[in-house]
Amino acid sequence: MKKPKSIPSLPLFDDRFLEQYAGIHIIKSPKVAIMELVANAWDAGASQVIITWPEKDGDKFAVQDNGHGMTENQFMTRFQMLSYDRAKYQGLHAEIPFDNNIEGSRTVFGKNGKGRFSGFAFGKDYFVRTWRDGYENVFRVFLKNGGNLRFKKIGDATPRAGHGTEIYVEHAQQAILSEALVRSEIGMRFLVDPKFEVFLNSVQIDFSDIPKDNVEEILLDVEGVGQVKITIIDVKATDKTTHQHGVAWLVNKRMVGECSWKGTGYEYLLDGRKVAAKRYTFIVEADALANHYAILPDWTAFNPVVPEYKKVLDAVNNTIKGYLIDLTKESREEVFKDIKKQNIQELKLMGLVSRQKWEEFVKDIADSQTM
Repeated sequence: MKKPKSIPSLPLFDDRFLEQYAGIHIIKSPKVAIMELVANAWDAGASQVIITWPEKDGDKFAVQDNGHGMTENQFMTRFQMLSYDRAKYQGLHAEIPFDNNIEGSRTVFGKNGKGRFSGFAFGKDYFVRTWRDGYENVFRVFLKNGGNLRFKKIGDATPRAGHGTEIYVEHAQQAILSEALVRSEIGMRFLVDPKFEVFLNSVQIDFSDIPKDNVEEILLDVEGVGQVKITIIDVKATDKTTHQHGVAWLVNKRMVGECSWKGTGYEYLLDGRKVAAKRYTFIVEADALANHYAILPDWTAFNPVVPEYKKVLDAVNNTIKGYLIDLTKESREEVFKDIKKQNIQELKLMGLVSRQKWEEFVKDIADSQTM
């Protein structure tokens, strides 16, 4: 009697697995999910994202970008590998298609690929249409028996020029977010680079979509150089990371370098653990520097020895530093009062000079802890 062949088995998952692995907000919250999908388009080197937002139950939901797209093998590797290491397999900078006309590098938001499951926030299953190298493939992503994650290729590869990816749900459940709110949430996080355009239901998202309470403008007149505008965007609620925040410099509607807190000189004021670093974005429009040879040829940074740039940088640094210090003034005072209350008995025993030195020391500590 022949020994029966063993059948390869697929891993089984409990119904709660995906929520625990990817995070309940990614697969349940439309707000978090749409941010993840737009960020994925950024990471794919896209210059344009087109969102179809469902107005009622049964409408189509879709996010389409003109990023690098994926071959069948790339899709199966990146989607089926749960603990996907972005840095190992793709690096920390986006692969940018040459015809997207984006110069320089683009640091990616994603590191572990969990955002690829955001389609579940809009339906029980979703489809991935992706094309590159002359062919398009379509895949269905779904949960079988409640919690078992499955991927199914739909049909054969078909010829298609260009590159891009579309995540879509044919008959989506109506999202709890209004179109206006989606526009403002995306606008507050993805408008720093004019080379990254996002359209929602055929209308491009711009600064007019951000509520006035979330935006502040400061105009600086820099002697010998000209006027510089700083636009401050406050998302109000704290994001989970600092990736979509920091300081961005624009010259003639083109970004110089990247939007980040790194290298800004404000690291001593706030870091990734602090609330303000995950809440504020400063967009510096320095068109006045366009004619001073202040920008490196690849637009990755400014030339630090150009005197006009140094003047503008000093003025901008002083303004942003003052703004950040004012933000935390109230919380620093509360910290100081609390520490003083806890040490009131010891303070009573101190002389006037010693007490003044103690208060100066504690205020310095409070400043560093609440920024």
